[in-house]
Amino acid sequence: MSKNLKLLKKITCILGVAFLVMGMAPLPVGGKVAERVESVSPKGLGLPNFQLNGSKAGNGQPCSGNGNCESGNCVDGTCQPADGPSPVDCVVSDWSACSAECGGGTQTRTITQQPANGGAACPDLSQSCNTQACAGDDECTPAGQEICPTECGQSASTPSDGCGGTVTCAATDDCAPTCLPNGETCENDGDCCEGNCNGNKCKAVVAQCKPAGGPCGGNTDCCPGLICIIGADPENEKCGYPPPPNVDCVGSWSACEAVCDQSCTETFTITTPKSGNGAACEAENGATRQSEIVPCPVDCVGSWSTCEAECDQSCTETFTITTEASNNGTACEAADGDERQSEIVPCPGSCAWGEWSECSAACGGGTQTRSILTPAEPGGAECTGPNSRECNTQACTGDDEDDNPGGGETPVVPVTAAGGGTSPAIIPVTGVDYLPFAGLQTLSMNIGLMLFGVTMVLEGIDRKRSK
Repeated sequence: MSKNLKLLKKITCILGVAFLVMGMAPLPVGGKVAERVESVSPKGLGLPNFQLNGSKAGNGQPCSGNGNCESGNCVDGTCQPADGPSPVDCVVSDWSACSAECGGGTQTRTITQQPANGGAACPDLSQSCNTQACAGDDECTPAGQEICPTECGQSASTPSDGCGGTVTCAATDDCAPTCLPNGETCENDGDCCEGNCNGNKCKAVVAQCKPAGGPCGGNTDCCPGLICIIGADPENEKCGYPPPPNVDCVGSWSACEAVCDQSCTETFTITTPKSGNGAACEAENGATRQSEIVPCPVDCVGSWSTCEAECDQSCTETFTITTEASNNGTACEAADGDERQSEIVPCPGSCAWGEWSECSAACGGGTQTRSILTPAEPGGAECTGPNSRECNTQACTGDDEDDNPGGGETPVVPVTAAGGGTSPAIIPVTGVDYLPFAGLQTLSMNIGLMLFGVTMVLEGIDRKRSK
């Protein structure tokens, strides 16, 4: 166990030293070794900064060309983000042939691509050539202004005149800037060929529309919703609203509720006014008039006829209307002449006896009585028969008590005791003697005590062995 612990300690120690050595060694970054600068990092974490030798400039820092920017392009000597317009460098043609074989000539070249978006400027477009003196020539005719460059954007220069002197050439006019079409990315209005730079995009200028009353030469000159109204002569044409269409007037009288036998006031409301040559309404908006007199309602009046039916039968009743309902009055419950069956006429009830009472004696003759439960209705049958009678007329035997009527005390029975002899004991309702069961209870208690003693002995033996 101790040997394994020592080996584990050695392994962890060796691994820790190896990680420390790798953490302090210089690290290669992008093929160059980073120089460790002992200073606080920009994030304030207290960790060493690492800078690459020969690193490129970031956005907003000065630059000398696109290759000096870490990202984006070098525009006007400053690194700009790559999402802006790309710079376009000046491109020139090759040098032309020398204008003279000796005595000094001139070579020129032309611009094939103007610089844009901060691209490199164009170089000189002319230079001297074949400046050596011509052999055998006693006189030299110097060149004149014809050798000066004529392309736009050239600075002043002094090329050789071919006879050892120079020609003074003035600077040419600036070149027209390269413009951008609509939809291209721009920085200012001057970058766009037409329109304005709006939201960094070249957009066409929208002509301002003429309001109502403004002069116009057609409907397109007027603002939306207006038309160019033609006058007596073209000078009177002005923007205005188009004439309304022909629309008929729409309106209606309001409904009102009047008290019975009176009238109420109705009001006319126009929902769609007339326009153009449309039809007019029958009344002005808000006009009033009295409605017709409202008649009072009349309720229907009617009744069912009466009829006479035999016992346990029905008869036919007829409905007769004496006044018809009108003016939204309440209708009758049935139509005139409707028929219906009357309720069944019950027959008169007969007399009914009640039940006989209990006998007044168990033997030797007694009496039972009864009374009328339901009297007879008019026309019904009356009750017949007696309202009393004899009962239990058999002779009595003389034994008026039964063997043990209504229960009584539990009989006393002799029980044999444990020492011999008998002793009285009460026999329970179940009929089981309780004395033998009392002995069994005592035996059970003794066995329980003995088992408890054995348990204590076994516990002692177990403790000795454990020591």
